[in-house]
Amino acid sequence: MKILVFEYVTGGGLNNQELPESLFAEARLMLTELLALLTRLPSVTVLVMLDKRVVNAINLVNAEPIVLESGQHWLELLVKSTHECDAVWPIAPEFDNLLALVCNTVQSAGKRLLSSPADAVSLTANKFFNLSALMSL
Repeated sequence: MKILVFEYVTGGGLNNQELPESLFAEARLMLTELLALLTRLPSVTVLVMLDKRVVNAINLVNAEPIVLESGQHWLELLVKSTHECDAVWPIAPEFDNLLALVCNTVQSAGKRLLSSPADAVSLTANKFFNLSALMSL
């Protein structure tokens, strides 16, 4: 089984802007730990999307990099890469519906999504809206 890991910050979501060190440090930690776990699974090949700027800063732990070049859009590469795998493990922020977009992209490709489905992410992403709706009951 091939699993694609897409973490938004390290995977190129900020490709066309400066990469804030604090966000990168947090993202790198999440990604490195997930890769360390997934690459221990027997019969699993791990692919990971990476912004070209961070390739040398990530411990790939036997994962195969898919490198996002400068000027390339992360979503285009995600769509292409999704077709090369059996499942996708997304890590993305909930703001601007980014996580829902990634989940929907994977589901539309007919691939296994290793997270909540896009409609569940959309429903629960806006904490303020959900809290307001609950308070009005």
